[in-house]
Amino acid sequence: SQFFAMILRLKQSKYKMMKPNLRARPANSPKRSVTISGHRTSVSVEPEFWNALTEISKETNRPLAQLINDIDKHQARGKNLSSALRVFVLAYFRNAKA
Repeated sequence: SQFFAMILRLKQSKYKMMKPNLRARPANSPKRSVTISGHRTSVSVEPEFWNALTEISKETNRPLAQLINDIDKHQARGKNLSSALRVFVLAYFRNAKA
């Protein structure tokens, strides 16, 4: 078909398809420094998620640093902290609706 012929031409040309850089930080996700268990680290989350974390910390009467530390201990467990923060925010607001 024409689609596969186009793909073949693309592969053979000097304009090969490039793999996306999955490790690149989106421009709208500023890095923020946080302290976890006495160690400084940084997280990259979108402003909407950061604002949601701030809102959750106020609702639960916990300092933001403590909330992030607890998420790191109970959900991140050596995985990507930024991702764990996003998942936590999503789960928090999903559970709030239930």
